[in-house]
This record gives sequence, C-alpha cells and structure tokens, in this order.
Amino acid sequence: MDTLDGFFSDDAPGEGLPPPLLRVVENPRLPADGGLGLLGALMHAAGSAFALLALAYTVVALVADGLSISMVLLAALSAGRSVVHARVGKSLVEQGPRAADGLNTYALVAGLHAALCLVLGLVSLPGDPPLAMVLVGALALMAWPLLLLVLVRTADLRRVIAAAREHEGKIVGEDRGLTALGILMAVGGVLMLVMCVAGVASLLLAGALSLGFFALLALVVCGLFGVRAWFGLQAGRVALRTRDPQRFAATLDRFNALAVISVGVTGLIVIVIMLFAGLRGFIGIAVAVPVLLAGLAWPRAVRFYAEQNLPEVYFRDPLPGIRRPRDAGLTGLGPVLLASSLFSLLGALGVGFSWIDADLRRLFEAAEFDALAGSSAIVGALVTFAAGWSLFHMIERFRPVAVVYGVVVGGLGVWSVAVSLAAVGDLRDPTVVVVAVLQAVAALTLPLAVLWQALRHEEVGEDAADADLAEAFD
Repeated sequence: MDTLDGFFSDDAPGEGLPPPLLRVVENPRLPADGGLGLLGALMHAAGSAFALLALAYTVVALVADGLSISMVLLAALSAGRSVVHARVGKSLVEQGPRAADGLNTYALVAGLHAALCLVLGLVSLPGDPPLAMVLVGALALMAWPLLLLVLVRTADLRRVIAAAREHEGKIVGEDRGLTALGILMAVGGVLMLVMCVAGVASLLLAGALSLGFFALLALVVCGLFGVRAWFGLQAGRVALRTRDPQRFAATLDRFNALAVISVGVTGLIVIVIMLFAGLRGFIGIAVAVPVLLAGLAWPRAVRFYAEQNLPEVYFRDPLPGIRRPRDAGLTGLGPVLLASSLFSLLGALGVGFSWIDADLRRLFEAAEFDALAGSSAIVGALVTFAAGWSLFHMIERFRPVAVVYGVVVGGLGVWSVAVSLAAVGDLRDPTVVVVAVLQAVAALTLPLAVLWQALRHEEVGEDAADADLAEAFD
C-alpha cells in the first residue's frame, strides 16, 4: 500500500514548497529513494577525487623522461572517465532516482575507456607484459560500472526509478539520507583522526621538536588535518543523534572551513618549498596542487548533498518533517563495502591468473607473495561483498550477514596488524606499539560501525512511520 513516507519535489531547492510523494518501494527496510541519493554523493566525491589525481598523473606523464604519448593518453582518458563518474553522481544527488539513466552513460564511457586501456596496454607497455595482467587491469576498470548496473536492476529500484520518471520529480528518503551520511562522516572522521594521531605520535616519539623546521611543519599539517577530522566526526555525531538539519549544517560548515584551511596551508607550505627547487619545483607544484585539491572532494560533495536535501536550511524552503529512517542508514554503507571488496577480489583474480600465466606467476614469486595473507584477504573481500550487497538492498536477513562481516573482517584486520607487529619484533619501541594500536583501531572502525547499526536497527511499520515525525527545528 502506498504511503506518504517519501518526499517529492518538482522544483529545484529554493523554488517552492514541494508536495509529498507516494512511497513506492515494497521492502519496508529500504528508504523511499532506494539509497540512490547517497550513492550519488559517494560517486560525486570519488569521481572528483579520481579526476584530480588523474590530472596530476597526466602532468607526471608529460614531464617524465622518455615522453610516452600512450601514457599521457591513458591518464587523460582516465581523467575524462572520472569527470563523467562525478557528473552522474552529482545528477543523482540533484534529481534523485530519475537521473538513474546516467549510470548507463557512465557504463558506456567506462567500457570505451577499458577497451582503449586494454589496447594501449598491449601495444605500449614496456617489455612484454603478461596478457593475464593486462586483462585483469581491463576487468578492474569495468568491475564498478557493471556492478552499478546490476545494483539498480532490483524490482524496488526499478519501481522507484519509474515513479520518478512518471512524476518528473525528485524522491528523497524519509530522513533525507542524514543517518547514512552521519555514519559515513563519523567513520571517515575516525579513520582520518587515527592517521593524524599516528603521524603526530610518530613525529613526537622520533624527536620531531629537535629534528628541525620541516618536522615542525609536518606536525602543523597533521594537527590541521586532525582538527578537520574531528569536525567531520562531530558532524556525523550530530546527524546520527539529533537528525537536526540546522545543527548538522552548522557543524558541516565548520568541517568544510577546516578542510579548506588544512588543504590551503599544506598547499602553501608545498609551494614555498618547491619554489626553491627551480624548474622541477614548478613541476612539483603542478602535480601537488590537484593532489591536494582531491582532499576537498568529500567535504564539497557532502556540502552539495546537504544543500540539495536540506533546502529549509540553505534556501529557507520548508519540507515535511524528517522521519525515522527505514534502514538505520545502512543502505549508504552498501556501496562503500562493495567498492572496497572489489579491489581485493580483483587482486585475487590476478593471483588466479598467475596459475595459468607463467610470466605473471614469476612476478608474484619475485614479490614473495604470502599465500596465507592472500587467502585471508580473499575471505575478507567475499564477506565484505556479501555484506555490501545485503545492506544496499536491505534483504530480510541483512542482520546476520552484517554480524558475520563485523566479526570476520574486524578479526582479520586485527590479526593482520598482530602479524605485522610480530614481524617487526621490537615491542620495546613505543613508536611501533602506538602505530600498531592505531592500525588496529582503524581496522575495526568500519566493521564495528556496521555491526552496531545492524544490531540497533528496528523495523519501522507503516503506521509507526507515519506517526514518528521528528521535528526539523528546535
């Protein structure tokens, strides 16, 4: 039965009061937009970051000794594909499910990019590259777009997309994605904070205060990024605990300001240092600037998502009250888990090809590939993929799958840290111990977040959902 659990807008933010939209998804655990809004935000951020990194690599390819036109072309093509990736994600945020056709466009562009990379790799890579390695690389380039096409072929998502096209409007979730966004920001904040604390601790334990000017600059940079991470964590906490759009927007603005300051100060330090290196310094600046700007991709994508989904804050346009999320924010974690699992699974595919390709097998043998570590990585990737798929579609038995993911992947993460610590062997070195502890915290962050939210999830019935209108303002 259709209910008024989604919100519908024929207008862009700031152009009028949107009427409500009938909820068309049948799965009671899915948000009204099927999770496509948050998927768009993630694609927007990732595509923007990869486009800037590809631009940096294009500069490197242009100035490298023995200029290779094919490598420059590969880098430029990758940048173009990433721009399309970001634009499709941005359209999903702006228009909701009715922009889902953009995923087909992205898949087509990605297919052409993979085919060109395959051809260029075979004809231009130095030496005689193993065919299996080139094929795995091409498959890796197609894995994510193919997965996206499969993800949106479920009955519920097809129903949402069809409804959005019929009404020519935007469907948003009951809580407008605030819960899922809060989880992602909290997890990202913890991970960045751990890295910054590890950097500061390592520098201080190594005697940074007596190591000179550059060590002090490194401390300043770590401190700035640490403050940025803290505000990202706070924005996630506000979204999870209050679902108050005004408080969330205020914390998000501080997070964005700190992101700009941290990247700006780091960029200024890099530019000043590079200016003393002559021509190579200018080349270094041309490479460093896009790399640093990539660090703003996530903050800017989150701000754009908030502007599009919280018009009462940014444009003074009221929307119906924010309701309890059907999915406890878990749908937004699905694409993150799926993307992370693909890298490990494709690595496993490369190992599998090594058994039938002698050249590739020799490469793994030369790298002293650890079979036990590789096997555990494959198990972790398979469990992660299953969890990502289950959470994005919020299948009926998502909770046991999430519990298995949290226990297995969290345990494997701690085990890998313990193995590395045992290999180092010197537990008397405080730097080694501190870094190992922080690595364990980082390895546990996402699995524990998934486990916690899955266990806290409560089924929201139709009557309860209609009655549980949260106040948008204090």
